[in-house]
Amino acid sequence: MAGEQPEGAGWYGDTEANRKKGARHTRGDDHPELESEPPGDKEPPAVRFHVTIEAHDSIVLDADRRLRELIGGQLQKIMGSGRVGDAGLLGNKRGACFLVDIDAPEKLYDLFGPEVYGSFTVDSQPVIPVEKAEEIFRSWASGGR
Repeated sequence: MAGEQPEGAGWYGDTEANRKKGARHTRGDDHPELESEPPGDKEPPAVRFHVTIEAHDSIVLDADRRLRELIGGQLQKIMGSGRVGDAGLLGNKRGACFLVDIDAPEKLYDLFGPEVYGSFTVDSQPVIPVEKAEEIFRSWASGGR
């Protein structure tokens, strides 16, 4: 019916573009500990996080080369997890950013692992969907705030 939301709508990252690409909200075979089904009545919904990683300044020369070798495989696991909506390298520093859909913040540790947390500064922030922000701003306006 017109106006009905598709099943799973409201998940962060459950966009029409992602559905057209066939994106699924599962973790992938590389990380069985991260597998999850779409949230039901008892499970919290997935939250989108903006995660930025930046290599520690102390990693230089030969250590930098070893880090690139180490992180390459981990980045493949992260990107193959099915939880990354978008990602890219940062042009002005030795780092990258990711938009990640997870059920709980502690799952970031499972996804990125000691390979990232041991060699990079990790900054993560929850992302509020624009649609939700519109609701918040409308409620503020209707309340005279």
